[in-house]
Amino acid sequence: MTSRYAENHGAKWMHGLLACRCILLFLFFMLSFFLSSCHHHDDEPDPTEQTILFYFPWSGNDTESGGGRNLYNIFLTNIAELEQAITARQTMANARLLICLGTHRDKANLYEVKLLTTKKKTTAKRELLTSYSDIDFTKEETIRRIITDVKSYAPAEHYGLMIGCHGMGWIPRDSGANYSKVKHRYFGGVVPKFQTDIITLVRAIENSGTHMDFILFDDCYMANVEVAYDLRSVTDYLVASTSEIMERGLPYDQLWSHLSPKPDFAQVVQKYFDFYTTYTYPYGTLSAIDCREVEAMASLMREANQNHTLDESEIAQLQTLDGYSPVIFFDMGDYIDHLCADDTSLRASLRAQLNRLVPHAVATQSIYSMLIGGTIPLKTFSGITISDPSLHPTAEGKMKTTWWNVTH
Repeated sequence: MTSRYAENHGAKWMHGLLACRCILLFLFFMLSFFLSSCHHHDDEPDPTEQTILFYFPWSGNDTESGGGRNLYNIFLTNIAELEQAITARQTMANARLLICLGTHRDKANLYEVKLLTTKKKTTAKRELLTSYSDIDFTKEETIRRIITDVKSYAPAEHYGLMIGCHGMGWIPRDSGANYSKVKHRYFGGVVPKFQTDIITLVRAIENSGTHMDFILFDDCYMANVEVAYDLRSVTDYLVASTSEIMERGLPYDQLWSHLSPKPDFAQVVQKYFDFYTTYTYPYGTLSAIDCREVEAMASLMREANQNHTLDESEIAQLQTLDGYSPVIFFDMGDYIDHLCADDTSLRASLRAQLNRLVPHAVATQSIYSMLIGGTIPLKTFSGITISDPSLHPTAEGKMKTTWWNVTH
């Protein structure tokens, strides 16, 4: 009797419980859907077409808070030009611009430039997203963290990276290069402690799970074939200068509409040329290098190096694109012409591939170097440098580069 009562009563009780649980589960599902929808819009914005990160690492030394070779105030001018361009355009055009600005040797702020509307006007302004402290700008984990944060705040279908600082191309951070006379840009500060190796940047981008449509360096000496080869896995295009860039940097108020949301590199380099030909110091070079073509370039250069050598006496005849003595950065096209002077077929193949590697490049008639305090005339210009023939002690590390290893 007890058992029959318990079985019968329990079945009815269980049936009611299941019905209640179905209702509760339905309500829970609806509530979760509502909350997740709200969370998605608040914390996980829909991807835009493009997000660009403009990265300004610390550019000085341990003691500088401004001035000297610290480019902080120049960076503020660069940012103001971008805000001016966006204000004039009155739209972000389905793109977003985030700026990471090093404010101290171990501190930085991450901003987003937004169009903010008041009763009277719409103006582009920076909004602080987050701050970083006790960071090392030269470490892979720091750069990876910044890129990951950018993707979290501004997910996109396409990404671009711009880096403004001092620069020294492929030269390793502890090479002992003499920067004492240089007051412009290489990738990092003015002492090795604040300099970042290119391979560190590559690893940071790879480990963040990101591929850049382009990486633009507003830094000296970054348009090297050695750099392009290292970057081939993380970007389609490298936009950079073969030589020294004037302290004021790129004219972002004129370039922005050609960088976002769909880059037009022909216009980017042309606008740079137009600006610097009429600038107070009319000197400058800028190239758009297609890193997807650098493997084919390496294959041909390996063939050239296996069959041809360049006499030391001929090195002095090559087009120099720096003020170092001996030269570190040579024009690659001129080097190819001299290296393969007697091999018409291979030289033609190399030149054709070089044109594919560097589809867009501009240069003024002369370049300026603070290292010599004067100008260097350009008799030829291909838009990319190579350090293979360099005899400078600073370039001894060339034989440890990935480029050298695959071409020799």
